[in-house]
Amino acid sequence: MPIERRSASRQTTILIASVAALLVALGLVVAAMSAASRNTPPSVRAGKQARFDAGLAKERATSIAEDGPLLFSDVSGSGQRLPVFISHEGDDHKTGWNVIGAHPPDAPEDCFLEWSHKRKLFHAVCVDATYPADGGDLPHYGWEVDEDGRLLIDLRSPTTNPG
Repeated sequence: MPIERRSASRQTTILIASVAALLVALGLVVAAMSAASRNTPPSVRAGKQARFDAGLAKERATSIAEDGPLLFSDVSGSGQRLPVFISHEGDDHKTGWNVIGAHPPDAPEDCFLEWSHKRKLFHAVCVDATYPADGGDLPHYGWEVDEDGRLLIDLRSPTTNPG
């Protein structure tokens, strides 16, 4: 059976095209890895992205009544930059919500609040501080229960305890 012979110029063209394709693929991989590893500061933009959907209010209220406040490790999507506790008081899942910043003021960046079931309060061992179940003077975030029964948290402007 005869073997096809290619000219030297055709082999050179194929080799150059293959090397170019390999370099383009390598460049795309490097660009993708660079974009994925960028450390951007958190930002919460106005509009829909300024709201965090915490789920169905009725389910969250039941869970909190059984197990205590829920910790959401980062509601901003920026990696531990905006952790919050969600607590609930009362029997009506449409009212009685507290959304509390879970990082104590003047604490190291890796210091977060914990819920003490026994004492029914928040504490931070790293700064020897405690806060009442409603969050006291910690940052609070606005919330609403929408017409579908979902608890939506407004992340734009924390306030002091509204209660």
